[in-house]
Amino acid sequence: YSITGQLKSKVMKSFYKKLLFTILIIGVQVSYGQQKGETKSLSEDQVPDTSQVNELLQQAQFYFFTKPDSCLLLSNKAIELAQQLKFTSGELVALNTAGEALHFLGDFPQALDMHLQALAINRSNKDKKGEALTLSYIGFIYIDLNEYRQALIYLNESKVLYQRFPDLFYNTFN
Repeated sequence: YSITGQLKSKVMKSFYKKLLFTILIIGVQVSYGQQKGETKSLSEDQVPDTSQVNELLQQAQFYFFTKPDSCLLLSNKAIELAQQLKFTSGELVALNTAGEALHFLGDFPQALDMHLQALAINRSNKDKKGEALTLSYIGFIYIDLNEYRQALIYLNESKVLYQRFPDLFYNTFN
């Protein structure tokens, strides 16, 4: 093994860990938004409701890896609708989903903006689970920006929340 080979191996392991984490979190975020929202049947003449936000988020999740630009468009629609409906948990999931789509597309500044908006809402609502997830997203973006000190700040904050509230971690991944 050369040093270059070891470095490539570490980079690939890091990439796959982040990829797996992102897949898990997107699934958790969508189900979390659905648990907190009302679910009503959809019809074309119906007044917009939270189930429409959840449906947009399910569609966005479907396109996340194959068509991240479509995921972003659907997430942005979900953000707008959730804000109109004052559906905070749906807005949070949509902001994080849009942020991760932007992250996947390589638009790190815009991704950070989305996640920082979600973080502010999580903190104002005292939503520790959402805060921990969003802090992790922000930390991973800083890793991709090679700003490791910033990444550690956010990832350590997330770790502290998960340690302080062990049920958060259990409920996030189960």
